[in-house]
Amino acid sequence: MFERLKAIFSRPTQVDVTPRQQQQEPPHHHNIFNLPPGWKPIDSVIKSVRIPGTSLELGSAARVVETDQDERLDFDKLHGILAGCSHFIYSIEQIGGKCFVCELESIELLKQNLITLSQAEERSLYCTQCASYCMACFKRVCATHTKLFLCPNGIYIPLCWPCHEHATRSFLDKLIAFIKGCIK
Repeated sequence: MFERLKAIFSRPTQVDVTPRQQQQEPPHHHNIFNLPPGWKPIDSVIKSVRIPGTSLELGSAARVVETDQDERLDFDKLHGILAGCSHFIYSIEQIGGKCFVCELESIELLKQNLITLSQAEERSLYCTQCASYCMACFKRVCATHTKLFLCPNGIYIPLCWPCHEHATRSFLDKLIAFIKGCIK
């Protein structure tokens, strides 16, 4: 029975991922830099910020155009990323950090040619809402890769998956040894 419990808790988890397709804008939406005939650009402002340590950029583009009916239209377009925590990030202030577990998963998917380098970099980032850390190794991780571990004194502590797995195994090993000692 104890071997069965140990086998259940030592099973590796597998992440199923489908490759992301590049999203195209619907044909009835105008790109702010690809204007219909007769429209005149009046003013354009582009702001771009590179995320340190990556090849990713965040930014915005704004443009004022005049239509062929002499109307003035303002177009604003935000350029963000979809982080590994499934939240969109549009500014540097919204980035919570880089999860080392997400980064390892992204590298594996990149090696299998399932995602591009920029997608791998996006998947390794998390937003400030999903920021967490491991109380054992003190690494910063996303909320997805944080598990609560119940200590023997009844306190829950956040641990990353590798530390949680190690703590669970050592706790189970001690429990099995204790029960085997009681049975003898």
